[in-house]
Amino acid sequence: MSPLVLALLATDGRAASCDAASASAGVVINEFLANPASSDTGKEWVEVFNGSGHAVDLSGWTIAAGTSSLSPCTPFPPGTTLPDGGFLLVGQDQVPGADLVVTGLSLGNASNSDAVQLRDCLGGVADTIIYGDPNTDGWVGDAGDDTFGPVPKDDVSLGRMPDGHDTNTNAADIVALPYTTPGRANDAPPDTCGGPGSGLVLNEVLPNPEGSDDGFEWVELYHAGSETIDLTGWTLRMGTSSLSTKYTWDAGSIAPGERLLMGGIEVPNADIVVESLSLGNATSSSDIVAVVDCLGFPSDTLVYGTPNDDAFVDDTGEIATRLAPAPGEGSALQRAMDGLDTDDNAADWVTTTNPSPGAPNPEVEPVVCEPSGGSVRINEFVSDPEGSDEGLEWVELYNTSADPVSVSGWALSFGTSDYDSLDVVLGGGVTIPGHGFLVIGGEDVEEADIVAAFSIGNGTETDGIRLFDCEHTSVDTVLYGDSPNLDLLTDDHGEVVEPYGDPGSAEALARIEDGVDTDTAGDWKVVGITTPGESNVRELGTIEDPLDGHRGCGQNKNPPAEGTANAGGPQPSDPNGGCDTSSRTVPALLSLLVAGFARRRRGAAARQ
Repeated sequence: MSPLVLALLATDGRAASCDAASASAGVVINEFLANPASSDTGKEWVEVFNGSGHAVDLSGWTIAAGTSSLSPCTPFPPGTTLPDGGFLLVGQDQVPGADLVVTGLSLGNASNSDAVQLRDCLGGVADTIIYGDPNTDGWVGDAGDDTFGPVPKDDVSLGRMPDGHDTNTNAADIVALPYTTPGRANDAPPDTCGGPGSGLVLNEVLPNPEGSDDGFEWVELYHAGSETIDLTGWTLRMGTSSLSTKYTWDAGSIAPGERLLMGGIEVPNADIVVESLSLGNATSSSDIVAVVDCLGFPSDTLVYGTPNDDAFVDDTGEIATRLAPAPGEGSALQRAMDGLDTDDNAADWVTTTNPSPGAPNPEVEPVVCEPSGGSVRINEFVSDPEGSDEGLEWVELYNTSADPVSVSGWALSFGTSDYDSLDVVLGGGVTIPGHGFLVIGGEDVEEADIVAAFSIGNGTETDGIRLFDCEHTSVDTVLYGDSPNLDLLTDDHGEVVEPYGDPGSAEALARIEDGVDTDTAGDWKVVGITTPGESNVRELGTIEDPLDGHRGCGQNKNPPAEGTANAGGPQPSDPNGGCDTSSRTVPALLSLLVAGFARRRRGAAARQ
């Protein structure tokens, strides 16, 4: 509670006297919450600070706010006096600890610039804050400038640091505060009810159950701290574009070492059933889950999937750039070790195909990022297995160097229209030996070193596969499928090019020589004999690939023009330009030979 002295000196609703803004320099809007989590209604507030050097009579003063024009709230009542160095918390009717509850206060969330203004009892302007971008409404600040503070994110207050700092330039004065401090100094330590540092964390999350999500999603909490926590007033929040509250504890506690399983109505053995639980699948951008204490401070925040287009903030207080992977269908996100929390989502979280709701997480090696040195390439893949694709697709990586390479935290994006989604993210401890292979495949791929749930496009209107390192830097790209490239997918040079090949059912697209990469279609060949985990250069001369010469529809139709990458190279003999219109069924005897060849012993490759 601020050191505010309220005395009713008149009863007619008007101030008996007041200090004008001109005599009250240093009285400013110090902090405000324009965008509370979930619904804003009743929860917005503005904090006024007196840095004038003397007590100020604020009777009849008011706060005006708006998105295109300013509307004042009800005036402060008579006798509202603010001591020097004091704080006045002015809020709507659901703001805990408000010194004044007013009507008519409505702050914008700044989809364009919005403004909030402190006015004296005569209508004079004491302070103006413009926030959000762009300033399309032409707001003007106190010094005649049109600069603005940041856009207010969910449950993030904007304010001055230190208290009262005012150069009349919003861009310099107004910042997003690391945590809200209504009625207190902006640099005061958090006044929490157990949140930050308590040890209560999100431990495992299932956002994307196999089949229908409705009722099957769940969140597991784990208490890694040392003191029992009273959960009364705590909330579980989540969202795909903004945070909303899904559950509020009316009572309850959690002891050190305990787990709490919160799930939909179909989740067996859930400790708390949350009917409205709805987690995002992070298929196109980041989503968020947070457990928040009774005063609104996050105890733990998980931001997963990429890119973070909605600028979600993690537990460092900054917009999250280190992101947990987006789990595929049926996979969960788990901490590498129960309760391990370094506030680095990319390092702390891994995907698992064996969820363990309400039980200990199997320990896995944390991700240690080693960026690409340029030696790892996509080497071969099958995007359209024979019959059902589910569980049978795979991608092979190859290490061209003689030294082992860590690909921990690296990711594959299967682009049908773009490469924004990271569909497979490798966990900690994944290494490819020198001149070795790593096969990433579905659960039915016998040769898979890494088993993951994913779906590769079949190449309709051109698809792509892109490999990213742990810093989300593009490492290698292959385009395949139908021509022309209608989705305008780009290659490693950022250029829109035609696909490198068009593999059909049970066929692979493979580099002609392992790891040889000129970023052209000349590196690749459609093959009917696949070699997951082994060299693409076959030594078994008695078996010829029935697809030799087939390079994808249209790619061999016309000789390359002079000056192009393939000019002067071997010219096509196929009058259909590689468009194989005949049946691709391999004869029965050859099929048996291929099947036996496919079950050969794999070469050395790292395992997770």
